This record gives sequence, C-alpha cells and structure tokens, in this order.
Amino acid sequence: MTSTTLNDPRSLRRPEPSGLLGILVRYLAPQKGMTALMTLLLLAATGLQVLVPQLLRRFIDGAIAAVPTGTLVQIALAFLGVAL
Repeated sequence: MTSTTLNDPRSLRRPEPSGLLGILVRYLAPQKGMTALMTLLLLAATGLQVLVPQLLRRFIDGAIAAVPTGTLVQIALAFLGVAL
C-alpha cells in the first residue's frame, strides 16, 4: 500500500452490501428510527395475536370450572383490550 491509499478516505469505507439485502439496507438506511419502530410494532402485534387464543382458553376453562365471576370479567376485559 502506498501512502496515498492510506490517506484516501475512500479506502476506509466499509464495503457496500450486495444483493437484495444490500438494496434493502441502502433503501432503509435514512429511516433507521422509523424502521426500528415499525419492526417493534410488528413484533408486538404478532405477540398480541398469540395472546388472544390463550385468553379465550382461560375464559372457557374458567367458566367450566366455576371460577368466580370477577375473574371471568377480568379475562373478558383483557380479551376485549387485546382484540381491539
């Protein structure tokens, strides 16, 4: 390497990612914050979709087992909160 290569800031750049992932990274780079927020919201929505059947299961099992009405109301309200 010559001294001009070492002093050239272009030689210190990271290589650009290639392929489709590289295109996506370059496209989303200016919106890093928004991309992170959307990813977090997508994961939260997926988690809530998994929670709905579990709440319904607890409600039905509780109704069969004669769980106190207050507990069933809490489960029903949680279900409505998650479903909406």
